[in-house]
Amino acid sequence: MTNESFWWSKASTAKVLRYLGHIYEWYRDPFRAKPTWSEKTVLLLTVVVAFIYLGQLKEMSRSTRAAQDAARAAENSAAHSKQSLDAAIEQNRLDQRAWIGIEDVKAPDAISAGPPIVFAVNIKNSGKTPALNLKMFTIIGRAYPPDELNDLDFQAADTGSNYAHAPGTMMPGTFAHVLVQTEHPMTETRVADIRSGKEVIYIWGTIRYEDIFQHQHATKFCVVGSERLINTEKGTFTLDFSECTRHNDAD
Repeated sequence: MTNESFWWSKASTAKVLRYLGHIYEWYRDPFRAKPTWSEKTVLLLTVVVAFIYLGQLKEMSRSTRAAQDAARAAENSAAHSKQSLDAAIEQNRLDQRAWIGIEDVKAPDAISAGPPIVFAVNIKNSGKTPALNLKMFTIIGRAYPPDELNDLDFQAADTGSNYAHAPGTMMPGTFAHVLVQTEHPMTETRVADIRSGKEVIYIWGTIRYEDIFQHQHATKFCVVGSERLINTEKGTFTLDFSECTRHNDAD
């Protein structure tokens, strides 16, 4: 019941009760003129009509409250249905969207002095629909343990605008192979440092893409070649990359 209808019904009830009160006072007045049968009949009918009106007013108020309760219940049900529908739509989008991630990073079979080392960063769309407008910003660097990458290193990948690698579109279930290389040719001293573990090579970056639902996504990755695989027969070695403890997440 609205405030307006509530006060209207309350005021109407008060008027009827006041009117009945006036009739009662008149009836109890010892100095009043003796009523005729017609006046008594009118009085009786007035009282009956008043009580009927009060009963109808009470029933109307009850019906109004019931209607308002039903309206609120319908509104709550509609809101709950909308929430359920939105959740189902979002779940379907998550199930069908593209998901881009790093599959692995491959180093040459034998790392040696000479030209820069070339590494293959393999990415995969493990989702069910194409990834669109895919761009990849990759950095290769080194550190000397116990030193490691810091926030500024990761920030450079997150905010970089010079996307050297842009596969564009990746269909579901497909791979893309991105090649990155060290900045300078490899010297004997540096190769020896890597082999001994004095120097550690990091590869990190950010992949940005769009799904078919026009949502933007970013995959951040970081791998470190901390494990050296040595071929004792040939006297050569290579690197095995594993995830860094930071900068590996996706949305």
